[in-house]
Amino acid sequence: MKLEMRTHGIDLTDKLKAHIESRMHCALARFAARVRRVHVLLEDTNGPKGGTDIRFKVRAELAPGGELVIEGMHDDAFAAVGRAASRISQAIGRRVNRLKAARRGRPLRSVRGRHAPGPSMNRGASFPSTGLAS
Repeated sequence: MKLEMRTHGIDLTDKLKAHIESRMHCALARFAARVRRVHVLLEDTNGPKGGTDIRFKVRAELAPGGELVIEGMHDDAFAAVGRAASRISQAIGRRVNRLKAARRGRPLRSVRGRHAPGPSMNRGASFPSTGLAS
């Protein structure tokens, strides 16, 4: 996995660079075979005004094809990197699970683990003996 880092309006210090490398490698280590390249962009949107102004964008190029992009804002560059690493790891995990399920021909479960009601549920049918709707 190749890691590319860019910043706009933020100094890419050795400490920040090491933090980006560490967080991204830890977050994506289990997907190393599936991730070709990761682009990390940190941008100071407000300049010296302050506030929630660090925009992060992470783009991951995946080995079976395609890419995932996540974006967000934070008021601290180091916290933004941590949040970005967590979100890209979750997004890649979801994509991998979808690919595995599609390959096996199984239906996907929702986030909460509930399945959509099937035909055997007979939603909306009335009960013959009482006439009550379900």
